[in-house]
Amino acid sequence: FLVSNQFVMLPNENDMSFVKRVCLGTGMGLPQSGDLEDSMYFSRVEKWALNETVMTKCGVLSYRRFRDDIIILHSIRRGTAGIDKYLNHMRVQADYFKLKVDTYAARVARYLEFDIHVDPRRIRFVYAFKAQLGAPLSCDSAHAPGVHKSWPHGTEMRIRKLSTCKRDAEVAVDTFRNRFKTFCIPQPP
Repeated sequence: FLVSNQFVMLPNENDMSFVKRVCLGTGMGLPQSGDLEDSMYFSRVEKWALNETVMTKCGVLSYRRFRDDIIILHSIRRGTAGIDKYLNHMRVQADYFKLKVDTYAARVARYLEFDIHVDPRRIRFVYAFKAQLGAPLSCDSAHAPGVHKSWPHGTEMRIRKLSTCKRDAEVAVDTFRNRFKTFCIPQPP
């Protein structure tokens, strides 16, 4: 019922608003859109893709998703036929969800804020900063004062929690602190 009865209010050129019924998808901008998209994607694609037998048969070692970002680790010893079949079936099942492979990588891949290093004995998540990134949070942003005071510590805690190697986490925290000092701490006049 909820998916078939969604409405979005849109402005038109006369500064008047009108209501449109969402017929396909989840209505971008609606509060429930992300959760509905997750549920629909799971029922269309992941119910099959996460089946243990399917994953084993196709050589998939791990499947992780955060909203519209997916990383799939597969065994290169089994060749590419299994993963190609897996991805093609996912595309067919996805229907109007458009799946696109950005990168194939043998040892290191970027996923969200991390570089994932695949070694023979382990997988490491290393926090990675984009080189072109400026201030992590602008000092003149409209965030509440409490956010400005707490987010540096919160970011450091997140880096430490999500990194799988303590040494890598400390390097990332030092990088974050240096960037914070360079771009965000107001300098005295």
